[in-house]
Amino acid sequence: MRSTSTERLVWVLPESLRTELSEPLDRILDAREYLDALRRAPLGVTVGDVVTATALENGVKPALSIVDGKTKRKEEGRVWSYESSVWNPPGCVTFEAMLRIYQLLEKGQVTTLFVDGEEDLLVIPVILLSRDGTLVCYGQPDRGVVCITVNKTKRHLALDVFRRMEVRIL
Repeated sequence: MRSTSTERLVWVLPESLRTELSEPLDRILDAREYLDALRRAPLGVTVGDVVTATALENGVKPALSIVDGKTKRKEEGRVWSYESSVWNPPGCVTFEAMLRIYQLLEKGQVTTLFVDGEEDLLVIPVILLSRDGTLVCYGQPDRGVVCITVNKTKRHLALDVFRRMEVRIL
């Protein structure tokens, strides 16, 4: 089958993984602990609007921030200034999003990626594509912030999740 320009490769989160991924991938930090960890990190990445806004409002600029303009899947009214955007539907990881994350991480400049759709699952490719020692932070709704220091073990965990996602062409 020949691909057309409108077909896109995506990995879809199966129902069997939803409960597993609703649990934090590491320890939950409060705002003070989160900001301290992000300040100390050699390279920091934030995934999510509230986590990113908290960092920026406290003078901490992550190397890469990934936002979608929503909190708990509702429009929040915050206007983001961003250098790049990508399409990534809810419950999915697109090849396009993975490629863009890779490019932005390699570029090595402070940047914001705006997601048309949902950014939640992009934590997985960020862990897979980041260098060891990178601190990847995302919100755990109503509980705090999860910060993961990328290493071989965490990359293996992310790869295990990624491999269990369903590959589709949309």
